[in-house]
Amino acid sequence: MNNIYAHNNNIKILIGKSDVKEKGYLEKYNQKIKEYLTSKGTLSKYNVEFSYCKPEPSDGVIVIEYIGYLKYDLEYSRNYNCTLRALKGEEYDMFILDNEFFFSDNSKATNVVLNGYYRMLRLSEYYYDYNSHVESIELNHHDKKILEEGYINDNLYGLPYEVDFNLLYYHENYSSFKDILSNDVSNSISNDISNNISNSTINLDNNTVKNILSNDIPNTISNSTINLDDNASNQDGLLSIGLKNNDELLSTFAEYLSYKYDITNENKNPLDIFFKPNNVVADFKNYLMKYTGFNITKTLETDLRQAYNSFINQEKILFKGKASYYKDLKNNPNISVFPNALPKNRSAFQQKYLVINKNTLKPINDLISLALELTSIEMQNYRADVFGTVPTFDIKNEADVNVKAYCAKNLDICNVYRKIEPIRMDQFFIKNDFSANYLETRAFLPSFLNQNIMNSTVNDTENFNILIRNILNDEKASNNEYKYFIGDYANFILIIGFVIIIFLVMKNRKHPYLKVISPKLATLNIVGYIINLSSYIFYKNSDTKFLCHCNLIYKVIGINLTFLPIIAIIFRIYYIYTNISEVNYGKKVNDNRLFIAMSIMTYKTFKVSRKKGEIKFIFLIVLILFLDIMYEISYFFLGSFNTGVVVYIIISQSLYIIGSVYYVYLLVGARLIYVIKHPIKNGAFNGNSVYNDYFDITINLVDFIPLKKEEKSKYTCFGKRNKYAINKKEKDYKYNILNNNYNHNNKFSNYPNNINFNNNNNNNNNNINNNINNNNINNNNINNNSMTYYNNIKNSESINTYINSYISNYTDYINNYNNNKLNNNNNNNTNINTNSNTTTTINTNNSNNNSNNTSNTTITTTNNNDEFSKYLEDIDNNPNNYFFNQSLKMLTEQNDTDNYYYRKKE
Repeated sequence: MNNIYAHNNNIKILIGKSDVKEKGYLEKYNQKIKEYLTSKGTLSKYNVEFSYCKPEPSDGVIVIEYIGYLKYDLEYSRNYNCTLRALKGEEYDMFILDNEFFFSDNSKATNVVLNGYYRMLRLSEYYYDYNSHVESIELNHHDKKILEEGYINDNLYGLPYEVDFNLLYYHENYSSFKDILSNDVSNSISNDISNNISNSTINLDNNTVKNILSNDIPNTISNSTINLDDNASNQDGLLSIGLKNNDELLSTFAEYLSYKYDITNENKNPLDIFFKPNNVVADFKNYLMKYTGFNITKTLETDLRQAYNSFINQEKILFKGKASYYKDLKNNPNISVFPNALPKNRSAFQQKYLVINKNTLKPINDLISLALELTSIEMQNYRADVFGTVPTFDIKNEADVNVKAYCAKNLDICNVYRKIEPIRMDQFFIKNDFSANYLETRAFLPSFLNQNIMNSTVNDTENFNILIRNILNDEKASNNEYKYFIGDYANFILIIGFVIIIFLVMKNRKHPYLKVISPKLATLNIVGYIINLSSYIFYKNSDTKFLCHCNLIYKVIGINLTFLPIIAIIFRIYYIYTNISEVNYGKKVNDNRLFIAMSIMTYKTFKVSRKKGEIKFIFLIVLILFLDIMYEISYFFLGSFNTGVVVYIIISQSLYIIGSVYYVYLLVGARLIYVIKHPIKNGAFNGNSVYNDYFDITINLVDFIPLKKEEKSKYTCFGKRNKYAINKKEKDYKYNILNNNYNHNNKFSNYPNNINFNNNNNNNNNNINNNINNNNINNNNINNNSMTYYNNIKNSESINTYINSYISNYTDYINNYNNNKLNNNNNNNTNINTNSNTTTTINTNNSNNNSNNTSNTTITTTNNNDEFSKYLEDIDNNPNNYFFNQSLKMLTEQNDTDNYYYRKKE
């Protein structure tokens, strides 16, 4: 598709559709422009084609579906989306856009909801910048004010193409009525008008004049000489106007406000009338009914073409229309029409610009040349002669040669042009820096205005006032509505709760059960949640640019504190679980050093956490991501009128609050509850000091076993047990069974793989010969005892119960083991001399004993190892027993390759 647009010889230009021109107007326009360009020899290799945008069935539908309840203008939405879609594509190379589209999003306040529905960036992102290709001397013929408004942020995006403005047309024989609207503003009619009316021949009946002009017209009118016409008696109103067109309705309303309340582009203070007790719309309705007829419904359903035809058919005396209509009206042989300015010379002024599509595939230099030709002096004069358009010259500068040439042919238009005070619709309702842009104003205001004029109910009037105040943005939004109160109170209560949790965590931060989750990092994580919760309140009160920027920074800080600390905590868990061997970490993984590499291990952490059972930390990340997205989306709908959207906001915030509570419980809550219920005595827990931020002695992996819903879990919040739990009485009973099967004083010496530990203990009291014999006997007896106990356990309870019982005793072993290591070092130094004196005897006895027992020992050990290997294999095959297997390895201080069971398993 791109190649098609790049290599064809057509330059497509999108142009707005005329409201009153005949159907063949576009073909005529293309033909005349082509004739001119051919005569000039401009870009003869291209075929320049103007066309209208044709909306697709889907254009604007999504906007109506979501916000149609706000009386959104469907036709405007479809046309706007059609033009926007063309800007995003490559089919159209150039656009002729009026200021109402060109500047439609040009304001400091952006309606993110509308932009989201239209999926649009700033419109200027789609325009090509002329600055680097056009010299200022080439643009001197344009009105400076019009040219300046083609710039956005010092970038020239549009070349002035033509202008247009509203005026009042009247039939020559009804010239006495040409100033009737202006005189209505001053509530008087001059004697000249009265005299002119009485001396003129007016094709209107007495009753009609009386009904239309009411008491504002002097009685002399009714007594004047008036020719009666039977057909004229059916007329209803003097003024023909196409208010079915929402652009016309909005511009008429703006013109009425301007000359009624003296509102100008420089003075917007009179717009404060919408914040005072009055009914501006009711006054406007009365004004319309006075001059267009008492059937207001018919007036609002009259389009521009119907109004135009009604005037040229002399059914109406006056017609409000564009200056560009004058050529056709003047050339109509059946009527004699003249233009006049609107009251106080206030007129909606339309500027059209030629824009190059930034996505075009045509050579940019060719398009620049064409743009300069289409906006040149000669081309504008040519279009004025052929189509009646108004050029972009400074008409008020009568000394300008170009102006003289134009005004010589269009004197009536020039006379009106020089008097008018232009109303630029894209700026009229922008009262301050934070008023709504024209896109929002045009999308909603005309539809609300139409509804209010049609019905005039109290509810419609109130809705209109709320809307226009929101557009003007002169009143701070109220947060005292019920839909905000609940969320604010809930957030505030939750923030207080989180602050209390932070205090408790920091108070108990040196407890070993809290050390493992990095209390400082966990605290930062909770602070991030506090910021997120409070930013909701901050967001609603950010009514200045500075506060908006601060809120953005505040929000980013909250997001970082929400995610980064949890990654660092995961790194600590990863580091612990991937260092199985016995090691003193000391200050290596202190909280202050975890900030450096907290994001590197995220991917690997997923694998190891799944393997080790700490998948909950990954779950936490997914949970906060999901909740945060929902929470952010709800921001876009604050202040919505739709009850369904309010329900969504309440649901999303409720889920976020519930998720936050559950998240903090998983992170620190369960462990904090256990710490509070089990205070530490004597300043140490399992050999680890509570006065340091790191672990003092060998890490006990038991402390890092995942919190399961079973008897092992020490961190249950409400003390409830599931179907796997056993009550305290059962636990004590099985603990006694365990102690009866094992000698409590030697419970860890009974394991077959604890030879090194057993030898160290036996060296203190026995000679080496006895030690070797005892070890052989010990291996046989204890293996049998272990198997017997295992079989009993297997028959009476589950493997998990056995592991839990084993681990409960294993804690004592860790403490004893560390103490024995210190004692062994001292005892070894004492026994060196004694052992050296008996070396010869020991060697002799050993040689004899070994020669007699070698074969028996080998057979017995092999059989026992096979049986015990089978026993361990059953345990190892259960994925929940990983930490039990690692504990066995720690007990023996052996690697997998040195252990009989793991060596056999390979």
